[in-house]
Amino acid sequence: MDCISYPAITTRQNHLFEKIPVDFANAHKNIQRLSSGEIVITKVGTPCYASIIQDIDDVALSRTVLGLKSINNINPYYLVTFLRSKYGFLQLLRERELTIQFQLTLERVGNVLIFKPTDKELESVVVNGFHLYEQTRKASELLFDEAQTIILSELGLTEWEPKHRLTFIKRYSDTQRARRIDAEYYQPKYEEIIKAIRGCAGGWDTLGNLVTMKKGVEVGSDEYLAEGIPFVRVSNLSPFEITEEKYISAKLYAELKPSYQPSEGEILFSKDATPGIAYYLILTKEQINRDVGGSVILHWRPDQVKETAIPLLPAKRQTQVRQTIIKSLNLRNQSEHLLECAKRAVEMAIEQGERKAIEWLDKQTRAMPHPISPA
Repeated sequence: MDCISYPAITTRQNHLFEKIPVDFANAHKNIQRLSSGEIVITKVGTPCYASIIQDIDDVALSRTVLGLKSINNINPYYLVTFLRSKYGFLQLLRERELTIQFQLTLERVGNVLIFKPTDKELESVVVNGFHLYEQTRKASELLFDEAQTIILSELGLTEWEPKHRLTFIKRYSDTQRARRIDAEYYQPKYEEIIKAIRGCAGGWDTLGNLVTMKKGVEVGSDEYLAEGIPFVRVSNLSPFEITEEKYISAKLYAELKPSYQPSEGEILFSKDATPGIAYYLILTKEQINRDVGGSVILHWRPDQVKETAIPLLPAKRQTQVRQTIIKSLNLRNQSEHLLECAKRAVEMAIEQGERKAIEWLDKQTRAMPHPISPA
């Protein structure tokens, strides 16, 4: 589970969780667990990001995170907002220990100083701001799901679920044509998807015929800087946004810009490690799973990307999908603004006083439109 992108861990991200049996977790007392209202913090890899468990009763923690339990005398939603503000996050950064990589320890996290409001109203408005952020984000995600449903319904796949078969028959000629001998590639579920796409009322085409593709470049970790020109890597991509980037020098950027600078309206997607991350529609995701199977390291080759089958929905349905996605992205932008306002209010209270922070955040949240759930 990526806490960086999810300040609130909810059942909506259930498909992203790795699962372990409850009996296994119960039998191994060294597996720590959290429940709703408690906080998880990343401790290795990309440490220092705090998220609150919102509506899940039982979460097991991996070795890459740590948990804050039994939170007393402070609202946990205020606490997670503070830990994500610059005064909380920078303290966590300072407490990292450098072994093979940066990591946090329980003892050092315990050293972090927490600003507790003397005015309960500040805590209340910050918590309200966080809840508005989460409500708006939920509305955004529901709209995104609605856009996917429009496509699936057009293909007759609304109720379709990928099923893994233990046995099926293929001819040797099929392996010669596809140049693949791994059984996973020939799972019938992939053929079901391709058949549905090719039966689309508006027709279909391959991605290579619809777009011009170009590969990115890796400059190497020696070129990364603490500040400068943003440099986007696979770990920075999500289906909705570009998350925290690395940076490179202006000199190196000038060399790379003619060939590797993306333009507005272009789409970035990953081809290694977590290939196809820009496309979370199950039709494309399953095609990616078929193509990258049989590899030691997951890698989506450019020739495979070009052959990805894309349904061409009737113009009216394409417009409906476009409008729904735009609404979803607008709500997502609003949600991110609300979270930033809640964090800024905590910082403002420390810098300029609690009353000014209360008035400022109240003004900001009143100015934002209320999230509207999709029909």
